[in-house]
Amino acid sequence: MFLLNDEVIERGKKNMTTLSAEKRQDLTNAYINSILDGMDYSSMEEFIADALEKNLSEYNDEQFITEINDYYPDLLENV
Repeated sequence: MFLLNDEVIERGKKNMTTLSAEKRQDLTNAYINSILDGMDYSSMEEFIADALEKNLSEYNDEQFITEINDYYPDLLENV
């Protein structure tokens, strides 16, 4: 992650106060690709695991069981 000083942040705010949907998508894709390019396999794996855990923690039990049953039903055999 990069830290920016206040001057750089203010300059960025002045140059880009609004984005079209297309420009925002392009910038989003470029940002995501830059982050991914800077990750090694281990950090990418950790990021994905954290994202999955956060997402699954928002499911109620029924949603959680349905999700598992849809993709890995064998995990439910011992529950």
